[in-house]
Amino acid sequence: LALLVAQKDGGPGLVPLTFGATGAALAALALAAPSLLASPKRLWMKLGLVLGLVMTPIVMGVVYVTTILPIGLIMRARGHDPLRRRRKPAGESYWIAKDPPGPDPATMVNQF
Repeated sequence: LALLVAQKDGGPGLVPLTFGATGAALAALALAAPSLLASPKRLWMKLGLVLGLVMTPIVMGVVYVTTILPIGLIMRARGHDPLRRRRKPAGESYWIAKDPPGPDPATMVNQF
């Protein structure tokens, strides 16, 4: 990646060279003595866990507020009730009549 950035910028700059040298040194260390990187890996994984615990509720909240909430408000404003939760007048059944009523009972004999 450092080489790509250096190539894009027209020549090796300080930042790409620094990141490239650091990456190369860590790669060499990982190949030569992987046990030395166990502690930094453990710390990196703990940081990732903490970031996940913090960021996941934030991202889920943003998704909820920007997608699900507006859709629900629009549906409610238009009077749409997909779960049919409105109370029916007394004496009226909540049974949903299906047309046709369903599959022929003879087809249910050998289900598997």
